[in-house]
Amino acid sequence: MRTSLRFVYNKQRISDSGWATIYIRIVINRQKKDIAMPVRWPVKYFNLKAGICKPRFTDDGECEDNNMILRREMSKCNDILRYYRIADLPVTLSRFLQDYRNNLSKSDFVEYMRGKILQRYHEKEISYETYLKHLATLRKLESYNNKVLFADLDENWAQNFDNWMKRNIKGQKVKLSQNTRWGHHKVIKTYLHRAVRDHIQFSDPYQWFSLGAVRGSWEAIFEEDVKKLYEFYYNDQCKPVYRPILRAFLFACMTGLRISDLKRITTGNIMDGMLVFVPQKTQKQNKLQKIPLNKMALQMLDDAMKIQDKDTLFQIGAEQYANRKLKEIAQLAGINKNLHWHIARHTFISLYYAKSKDLLATKEFAGHASIKQTMVYTHQNPQEIKDRMKPMDDII
Repeated sequence: MRTSLRFVYNKQRISDSGWATIYIRIVINRQKKDIAMPVRWPVKYFNLKAGICKPRFTDDGECEDNNMILRREMSKCNDILRYYRIADLPVTLSRFLQDYRNNLSKSDFVEYMRGKILQRYHEKEISYETYLKHLATLRKLESYNNKVLFADLDENWAQNFDNWMKRNIKGQKVKLSQNTRWGHHKVIKTYLHRAVRDHIQFSDPYQWFSLGAVRGSWEAIFEEDVKKLYEFYYNDQCKPVYRPILRAFLFACMTGLRISDLKRITTGNIMDGMLVFVPQKTQKQNKLQKIPLNKMALQMLDDAMKIQDKDTLFQIGAEQYANRKLKEIAQLAGINKNLHWHIARHTFISLYYAKSKDLLATKEFAGHASIKQTMVYTHQNPQEIKDRMKPMDDII
């Protein structure tokens, strides 16, 4: 395989004043491509053989700046070719250009992951919410080690990273839950798989390490607590900082929406008293979900429309911030539960099933793929459990 790199300029495109754009010419197996550099320079002051700009006058600072750019871009091209040579992999012109344009590191996984996240977002392969989630994992990885070479990935790496997450977050000794750690590992595995597809060779650390999710210990709230939250929403104690968050939470309790979907709801999703949308979690299937809106949901919706100042109806802010506010709301409303966003979805599914006993309808409104998923949520109302013991009262 024959490859070559050199600087050139187009003799037919030299300006009247003698300036021209500088290119890097890459030739692979007799296929040629000229890559334009962000550098224009008088041709009489450009050394083609050495590939450098010559100063036009004493202390020509622009000359050295341009030479730094040219050296950086040529080094980038050489790094790409060097990788394929060392890895003993065939390189084509199209593959070279893809690597050059993506600006993805072939040696540092942290740099590769950063570039790949940005690339996937710009190409609309992932949503903004997923983009933020993946960036959060990247920040966690950088806190652990801001330079992780592909060559450093071995059978101990994933376990060591997991041990660090168990005891460290933002420099403090705070243990991350298993599900949180699992989420970060899952994102990292996604980008390791992408690296394989980009022909980067390394030892996969997850061959020797695995971590699964565990069922959360959270519980749904039932009618009594929903009523308390509803009454608190219209109470003077409900400060302006709480009201939009509680409004969205109550709407989710009546519809089962995930926070990712709540943040995307607009007036265009409301049709004939129903919420019509494609859930973000299953958007690749493009399956439309329809949820009839009850009185409380319509009230929250009406309030949201009255103060709407953006396209989306529910202004929640960052999930962690909103979760903190939900805990404050629970305390003020007299609810002895650790409120957070997923409890709203759990509440809707549990309450609807308790009221209707219709498992198929519950599955449909929840947007679940199988009955098994729905049954995880169908905990019985505590009052129902107590009522089942009433026949024993006949004993005395």
